[in-house]
Amino acid sequence: MIFWRAAAPIAPLVWVYPRARFVVLGGSDVIEPSYPNELVEQVRRAGISKQVLFAGFQREIPLWMQALDIIVNTSIEPEGFGLTIIEAMALGKAVIATRHGGPLEIIENGKDGLLIQPGDAAVLASAILRLIEHEESRRALGQAGRQRAQKFGTDRFAAELARHLAEVI
Repeated sequence: MIFWRAAAPIAPLVWVYPRARFVVLGGSDVIEPSYPNELVEQVRRAGISKQVLFAGFQREIPLWMQALDIIVNTSIEPEGFGLTIIEAMALGKAVIATRHGGPLEIIENGKDGLLIQPGDAAVLASAILRLIEHEESRRALGQAGRQRAQKFGTDRFAAELARHLAEVI
C-alpha cells in the first residue's frame, strides 16, 4: 500500500518528531472482511508496527480527526467526491489527497490542501514530512481548508438547489 511505503521512512524519525504516529480508522466490512488483517500485515512487513495505531471502527470520527494534525487520503482509484476530505477540512486539518476524482474539485493544491500523484510514495512522504516540520504551513492549510469546506456545506447546497429549481420552474 502506498501509505505504508511513504510512512516507512518517516517512522524511524519519531525521536526527532515525537508526535509522528500514524492512525488508521475503520474496521472490516461485508465487502472486504479481511482488509484490516491485510493492513496489519502490510504494516508489519514495513517494519512500522510500533508507530501505527489501528483504532478499528469508530462512530465519532470527528473526535478522532480533531486529535490528528494531518489527514491523508491515498486512494489509487478516483473517488466520486471525498466526504472524509471535506470533513477534515471543515475541522481545520491539513489534508493531503491524491490528484484525481473528487479531491480535484475540493482542494486547491497548495492553498487549502496538498494534491499528490496517485501511487507516488516518495512524494507522499515528502508532503507528510513538510507538514510535520512546518507547523505554520500546516496550520495555514488547515485554516484555508476550513474556509473552503464552507463551499460544500448544506446551507450553500440548499440555496443552490433552490435557485436551480426556481430556474427550472
